[in-house]
Amino acid sequence: MYSHLSFMDKVKLEQLLLLLLLLSKIFFKKNGEQNISVIAKFLNRHRSTILREIKRFKTTDEYSAYKSDKMYYEKKRCKFT
Repeated sequence: MYSHLSFMDKVKLEQLLLLLLLLSKIFFKKNGEQNISVIAKFLNRHRSTILREIKRFKTTDEYSAYKSDKMYYEKKRCKFT
């Protein structure tokens, strides 16, 4: 069963993704892909949770914790109306 990321986890994820630009040797694999495993270990979450979060809530080329949380609650509200 998968659990949702808290807003603070989303903020940490957003900050880590921004750090990818600065620390590309740590967070990127040799082929240029993001090394999600490193981020997942840092957040103490499974890598599939991180991948799903990025895929679901990435706007253009950036991930925004605020937009992610807003979209989550809008979807949640629609289910109950």
